[in-house]
Amino acid sequence: MVDFEQLLFPSRSERDALFRKFDDNGNGRLSFGEIEGAIEKLWPELKQKRVLMAAFKATDDDLSGYIGKAEFRHFLRYTLFFYRLWLLFTEMDSSGDGRITEQEFRDCIRDPHGTLQVRFHPDEEVNEAYTLQEWTELDPEGDGLILFDNFCMFALRWQLVEDVDQQVRPNTLPGLQR
Repeated sequence: MVDFEQLLFPSRSERDALFRKFDDNGNGRLSFGEIEGAIEKLWPELKQKRVLMAAFKATDDDLSGYIGKAEFRHFLRYTLFFYRLWLLFTEMDSSGDGRITEQEFRDCIRDPHGTLQVRFHPDEEVNEAYTLQEWTELDPEGDGLILFDNFCMFALRWQLVEDVDQQVRPNTLPGLQR
């Protein structure tokens, strides 16, 4: 398990040094492959392709398929945020198949002893209605399965994880200053 309080978020100069280090071809932007390498060096415990893809998509504002230097800080923050969501998602996915069924979703919401109890409303009847409404929005294809991307939208709407600023402590990383 990743201890987010022990992760060090790189300072601006460290991010600049990281960006230069991983910009293999020197074009001033990072491809997804270059990003994977950067995360493997910075936070190897967070290297999970679905997380990195979600963070990459969320950061690539201009839809260029690349992360520029100005976007790199946001990419790192999104990586931490989406990794927290990944931990929650995999905990809810009791079958381990990379998808959440309606039953897995309901089990996590209703489990009075679990760590994932999500209540949309204190009244049980109202909570049940919200659960059905949320499921319908989470499963727009109607196939009875939630994928990680849809789960991320749900988690953002209901703020299921803490803000990234509360997860890591700013500090300097050895060997990255120029």
